[in-house]
Amino acid sequence: MARTKKFMKTRILMIVFLLILVSVGILVGCASRTFGVTSVVVVQPGQSIAQAVDGASAGDSLFIKSGFYSESLIIINKSLSITGESALNTIIDGGDTAQVIFLVVASNVQIKNVTLQNTNMDPFAKAPAVRIYDVTGVNVQNVTIRNVAVGVELRSSNFSQISRCKIFSSGICGAYLREKSCNNIIVGNTIADNNVGILLADDASQDNKMFHNSFVNNSAHVSSFGGVNYFDNGYPSGGNYWDSDVSVDLKSGISQNQNGSDGILDQGFSFDNYPLVNPLTSLFIDVAGQEFVTELSANFTLTNWRFNATDRSLYLTVSNQQINTYAARVEIPKSFLSCDNLSAWTIFLHNADLKRTRYLGVEDTANTYLYFVLNNVTGAEIQIVATTLLPELSFPFAAVTIVVLTSVIMVLYRKRTYRS
Repeated sequence: MARTKKFMKTRILMIVFLLILVSVGILVGCASRTFGVTSVVVVQPGQSIAQAVDGASAGDSLFIKSGFYSESLIIINKSLSITGESALNTIIDGGDTAQVIFLVVASNVQIKNVTLQNTNMDPFAKAPAVRIYDVTGVNVQNVTIRNVAVGVELRSSNFSQISRCKIFSSGICGAYLREKSCNNIIVGNTIADNNVGILLADDASQDNKMFHNSFVNNSAHVSSFGGVNYFDNGYPSGGNYWDSDVSVDLKSGISQNQNGSDGILDQGFSFDNYPLVNPLTSLFIDVAGQEFVTELSANFTLTNWRFNATDRSLYLTVSNQQINTYAARVEIPKSFLSCDNLSAWTIFLHNADLKRTRYLGVEDTANTYLYFVLNNVTGAEIQIVATTLLPELSFPFAAVTIVVLTSVIMVLYRKRTYRS
């Protein structure tokens, strides 16, 4: 009996010790993210972004408050994260004379949530809003670019990304890859009203991947001078939306020979094996401090959208458009929302009554793709319901939970010791 009690005490102590170790590890991890050696530099209207960049240290983050900044030739020569308060209201203007607004000559740089506008439109100057030169690991994300000669130029640069941007009214091109720029990704952008959407200027710039972009009203969507590049992400992820593609969507599957539509056109278009039927919208969703991107390819406009973690639901509010049939294809990251099997998803249409909607579900290792067609849904709300939300607990909450459990076990252990 004594040996049994001693064994139980030892076991409880081991559990307590392990829980304390896990708690400390999580709390230290959170503290290191909060109180790390890097700092956040805030730039206010009237201050100089270029001076803030010069004064920052590698690894710092610059937060640019909403406002109008008249600047150009901002040279980023160290690894920095530059984020605007609002992509719509944080405006950096080159004054129609800028040869470049951001010149990135350091690797591992991020530029996010700003509007860049008005470089020199002289075609011989080829003045870009962002020039990325001889570096790797640069990410230009959720940036609006307008009225420039070139949107983003990748020059002798590799493994970088242009994502979720809006590039309008470029005199030469929206994205410009040249001088052996390889293995870059251009994804989720709207590229519209440009002379050329994407210009691949030489055959040494290759192995670049361009998918889930919407090409609208460009004089030429793509101009390529050789090299092997890719304009789709395979099936079921798909390729790009091209406003000049007039093919039909009657089939589905990797060979597009199965009955039923899937939001992908039945025939390839130019370089794209799996062109999308409708343009795309990116929805940025924050859960437990992590940002997830859900992509909607639809023939309607959203007036609003929201996410409810309690019921694991994404709500899409449909605009009052005069469309007989509403079609949508939603890409959902499995690290965000998931179900044990494709048939476990539920899609509801909120109108006069709650109506369950049929859908076609396909998946790959990273995402689930749900395609559905609705009739007579003017002004309605669509609810997409999963069975699992990940992550369900943030790190600080998990750490507190473990500490509480540890305390409870200690109390029980003391009571048991006292009674024995």
